[in-house]
Amino acid sequence: MPRPVVFLDFDGVLNTPTRWGQNPPESALEPALVRRVSRFCDRAGACVVVSSTWRIDHSVERLRGFLATAGFARTERIIDVTPDFCGRPRQDEILAWLEQTSTSSAWVILDDDSLGDRQWEKVDGHMVLVNGDVGLTPADVRKAHAILRARKESGRR
Repeated sequence: MPRPVVFLDFDGVLNTPTRWGQNPPESALEPALVRRVSRFCDRAGACVVVSSTWRIDHSVERLRGFLATAGFARTERIIDVTPDFCGRPRQDEILAWLEQTSTSSAWVILDDDSLGDRQWEKVDGHMVLVNGDVGLTPADVRKAHAILRARKESGRR
């Protein structure tokens, strides 16, 4: 069975506004939040596709390095980035990646972007909307686990 996929935003999920834009880029990530998402991916057996705008300026290899420096344990889980559709909703980029690349029915989005209901309408049931002022919480992780479990179970039927 294909591995679950986590679509991962950085700003607002792996850090809070006080760290946005810091240089070097890895210093903008909050280690406790990075370790939290790393443990979640390990427990879920999931791979990561970066959907963050960081993917526009940095290669997958550099993103792995940033995450490793901040405490992401198994960077081989970070497999790709979503395409950049220049201003179209992020859900379109995620759905395009899924259509072109994935055979997994179990996937979840971790993002703090709440640009309105239409931003995420096509991915209803796969979204964990993180509070960008606090970053990824244990409650967010529980919700993400529940989404992946439900999708795995529905995929077996």
